[in-house]
Amino acid sequence: MKAISPLYKHIHLKWLLALVLLLTLNYVSAQNDTLNSKDLLRYDVGFVYGKTLNIHPFFPDVSNALGFELSILKQASGEKYWHQLYKYPIFGVSFLGMNLGNDSILGQAIGAYYFKEFPKKLGKRFEWNSRIGAGLAYFTKIYDPFDNPNNYVIGSRITGLGVAQTGLGFYITNKLSIYGRFAFIHYSNGHYSVPNIGANIISGIFSIKYTPTTDFKPKTHEVIEVDKKWRLNVDFGLGLHEIEGTVLPTRGPRYPVYFGSIYTTKRLKKKALFSAGFNLNYFTAFHDFIINQQIFDGKEKAKSYKGVVFIGYEWLFGRMGFLLQPGFNVYYPFRKELIKLELTNSRSMDVINSNLVAFKFYTRSTRQTTRYNPFIGIGLRTIGGKADFVETRIGMAF
Repeated sequence: MKAISPLYKHIHLKWLLALVLLLTLNYVSAQNDTLNSKDLLRYDVGFVYGKTLNIHPFFPDVSNALGFELSILKQASGEKYWHQLYKYPIFGVSFLGMNLGNDSILGQAIGAYYFKEFPKKLGKRFEWNSRIGAGLAYFTKIYDPFDNPNNYVIGSRITGLGVAQTGLGFYITNKLSIYGRFAFIHYSNGHYSVPNIGANIISGIFSIKYTPTTDFKPKTHEVIEVDKKWRLNVDFGLGLHEIEGTVLPTRGPRYPVYFGSIYTTKRLKKKALFSAGFNLNYFTAFHDFIINQQIFDGKEKAKSYKGVVFIGYEWLFGRMGFLLQPGFNVYYPFRKELIKLELTNSRSMDVINSNLVAFKFYTRSTRQTTRYNPFIGIGLRTIGGKADFVETRIGMAF
């Protein structure tokens, strides 16, 4: 199968990004019935100071990374059952602007992400606060073979943005508090466009939070029993990427990856799922490479598959789930043959490891069961810790 046409690949990316934005906006509002009320809103302004990590020989020199963050937060009121399960967390949208430490090559990153915060009181004045979020970012400077040939970090204007923060807060008054957090910030286009070393920033964030209303009385729900039976699940989907290479070849064609999974799930507790199963991927890029390089003569289709056994853990937030799924490659003849022919580097983790990080969006609440509850998912597949492809999927439990 040939690489997808230029028209299709641009349409696919635009629709995928639009889908991410629409789903984010939908679930920000759908997860709380009183989102439009202002009584539980909070505002946080922060200064970011850190360092962009040099993780590749082609990485440019960088100085300190500086940034500014504005967050609009809302206290979970208890309108939804999952609010109570997670002890009434905080969720919101944050706008993050970063200078990565090399303005002439890397430029600026301007992004927005949706997050959930999990505060824990430490007496009357102190609070330990953790945040995790994901969104999109726009880069002002990207790789260009003529105008910016040394930027192997980012090869596309739009990238994914992942943020994790944790740290200590101090309440000056009931309405005003200050925070010092340790943060990890990650930018990557998921191997949709090469080069894509990606940017990882280790930083500290100092912020000030204002809480207009402090009179918070959460709603409570009767705790119900959940479906703890093992359930069969099936899903399938589509991914897109350029042919493998973190920095080279650049500006190549984009190829679809088709995949399907069969697995079993079990509710471990009221807010989480355990899963275990098998994932099969068909790489059209492998198929074309095998034919062009005349390897595996006559077996190009069979050798273009990769089989993965996996386990997973999914946190459930009403109609949304967050999935971490480490996997082990049990069938991967293409990469093994490339190593044998010395056409790629021999990295054991690339041969062995295949992981998935994904968001899942269910048609109904997962309060009691995920059975007969169709979902769509958006995720990132990795190999040995490196991005492989961005994927979309649909599936259901039986």
